[in-house]
Amino acid sequence: MIGFYFFPTRKFFITCFRSLVFTSLLIISFLNANSQNNLLPSIGLNSLPNDADSVCYIPSRLNPNFDTMGYNLTEPVADFTLYTLDGEPVNLAETVASGKPTLLITCSYTCYVFRGKVPLIDTLQAKYGDLINIYLVYTVEVHPWPDTSVYFGYPNPSSYNVQEGILYAEPKTYGDRKAIATDMLNNMQIDVPILIDGPCNNFWMNYECGPNTVYLLDTTGIIYAKQGWLDLPPADIEAVIKNILGITDIQNAGALGHFTFEMNADDSIQQADPESTLFFEGNLVNDDTSSAIVEMVRKQELIPSNWFTAMCAGICYPPTVDSANVNVENGSSVLFVLDIFTALAPDTGLVEISFRNQSYPDEVYYQWFVGITGQPLTVLNANSNESQLQLYPNPADNEFYLLSNETPTDQSEIQIFSVEGKLVQQLPFSNSIEKVSTSAMQTGIYIVKIYSPQHTEEKMLLVSH
Repeated sequence: MIGFYFFPTRKFFITCFRSLVFTSLLIISFLNANSQNNLLPSIGLNSLPNDADSVCYIPSRLNPNFDTMGYNLTEPVADFTLYTLDGEPVNLAETVASGKPTLLITCSYTCYVFRGKVPLIDTLQAKYGDLINIYLVYTVEVHPWPDTSVYFGYPNPSSYNVQEGILYAEPKTYGDRKAIATDMLNNMQIDVPILIDGPCNNFWMNYECGPNTVYLLDTTGIIYAKQGWLDLPPADIEAVIKNILGITDIQNAGALGHFTFEMNADDSIQQADPESTLFFEGNLVNDDTSSAIVEMVRKQELIPSNWFTAMCAGICYPPTVDSANVNVENGSSVLFVLDIFTALAPDTGLVEISFRNQSYPDEVYYQWFVGITGQPLTVLNANSNESQLQLYPNPADNEFYLLSNETPTDQSEIQIFSVEGKLVQQLPFSNSIEKVSTSAMQTGIYIVKIYSPQHTEEKMLLVSH
C-alpha cells in the first residue's frame, strides 16, 4: 500500500492566510453594509431641480412640538439626496457610510433664531468638522413677509427682521429659495455647507422638522440626539457631540446667576394705526459669573377679542404659549420682544409680563405693555415740559397720587374716564398733593383729566390689582 503524505510549505501557509484575511474583509464589509442600511428608503431628489420649478403647497404647522414631531431618538431617518447652491449632490447614505456621525441642522434666512446660532454652528465646524459631518438644510421661510407664516398662521415679520431689513416672501420657485440662501451667505459668515430642500419640500415634509431643528445621527443612520431648537436650554449640542465621540467633559455648576430686566427706551406705551403690529422690546441682562434661568409669564392680557399677542426671547412662541424659560448666559443679554397684533377697529389693549429667576424666586420683574390704535391720545405727550402734573405710582394698585405745580382752586376737579369715554370717578382737586383711591376700579387703562381755571391736562393711568 502506497501512502501519500502532505507536507504544507511556507507558501501554502501564506496563501491560506491571505485567503482567510480576504474572506474576513468580505464578511466585515458585508456586515458594515448591512449596518448602514438602517436608513429608510430615499425621499429624493432624483435629479437637480430646475430654478423655474414651482414650490409645492406648504401646509400649516401651527403650535407644534418640534422635540417630538417626526423622527425621534433611536429611530432611523429617511435617506435623501439634496443639492448645494453649486448644484453638487449630497447623499445621506454615502455620508453615513463615511463612518462619522452626521449633524443635520435646519435653517432659513428669515429665522432670526438660526441667525443667532450661526457663530455656534461655525464653532462646532471648527472644533469637530474633522470628526463629524455637519450640514445645514435650507427649508421653508419662518417669517415670510408679507406672506402668512406656516408656523404662526398670520403674517409675522418679527421685529428682528424688520430692524435688520431681512424681509423676504415665501419662495415661489426653487430658484427663489436658492436666491434667498445666496443672500444669506453673502451677508453672513457661514462655514458649514448648505443643502437646499427640494421644490416639494421633501425634507421638511418627511422629517416634520422645525425652523432650527437638529438631528445627530450615528454611523448607522439612527438618531443619537435630537433638539427641536438648536441648543435651546437645557439642551447642549456640544455636550451630545462630545458624548457620541467619547470625549469626556466637566459638567457646569448650574444656573446660579442673577439678572435684571431693562426696557429698550421708554416704549411700554405705543400708539399705531389700526391693523398694525406693535413691537415692545426689553433686555434680560446677566452681568453675573453664572448663567440664569428666567421664567417669563404672561400674567394678564386685557385686549380686544380680535387682538392677540406673542412673546419672543431666544425664539418666538405662538400666542397660545403663556410661559417659557429663557437661559441668559453669564456676561450676556437676551432680547425680549412682545408682539401685539391689532385689528381694523381702533382700540386699546394691555399685557402684563413677569420675569422671575428660577434659582431666586424673589428676584422678579413685572412689566406692563400698552398698545393703542387709532387717533393718538393727548396723554402720550404728558411728559412734555409744559406738564404741570405728576401721577404716581403708575401702574397703580389701590391708590395713586396727583402732584400739581399749580395751586388748586375751588373750581379745580379730577375726572377719571375709561378708554371708552365713560366717566368712572369725579372728585374735587383741592390740594397740591391729592390721593385718589382706585380700589373700586377694575384693572385696565384710564384717562385722568384735571380741570382748573389756569390749566387743563390729561394723563394715562394703568390700574393693576
